[in-house]
Amino acid sequence: MSEDSTKDLSAPVNEPEITRLHDNIMYSGVGGWLAFFIAVNLYFIPIMFIPGQILADSKYIGLASQHPLAILSGAIFFAVRLYLVILGVKAAIALRDIKPLAVQNVRSFIIKSYIWIYLSIPVSLMSGIEKDNFFTRNIIIVIMSTIGFVIWILYFKKSKRVQATYPDWQD
Repeated sequence: MSEDSTKDLSAPVNEPEITRLHDNIMYSGVGGWLAFFIAVNLYFIPIMFIPGQILADSKYIGLASQHPLAILSGAIFFAVRLYLVILGVKAAIALRDIKPLAVQNVRSFIIKSYIWIYLSIPVSLMSGIEKDNFFTRNIIIVIMSTIGFVIWILYFKKSKRVQATYPDWQD
């Protein structure tokens, strides 16, 4: 055995590179919480949108005679919810198909959904629906939405699976 081949075998191991390669193999692909996020946005939310919208529309129509802005409020809610459902489906499809910029589109979708939580409060108030416990109900919604927002934003920034599956995850 030559001295050169011995040197090659005894060369220092680049442990961070080995760890990165191991993580890429172990975590690459759609699975775990990533698959859950995709399933919820691709199937569950779109399916639940229809009955939820029918129920909401019946409330808005019932209030129209007492609260003239109820129809306008209902139309705003419908338009924004539909927009967010479509964005969520598109984001889920991009994640599922491992498309370029999928993670960035998901982050944008999560941020837009979170902003809507705050913007929906005055829209809901103008409708006249459920003024009882309005403050308490909306505080709970804001708190729960903030928790979800933080969890998903951090997941799409820190997840080994996201980093291993989407080469452009941080762009």
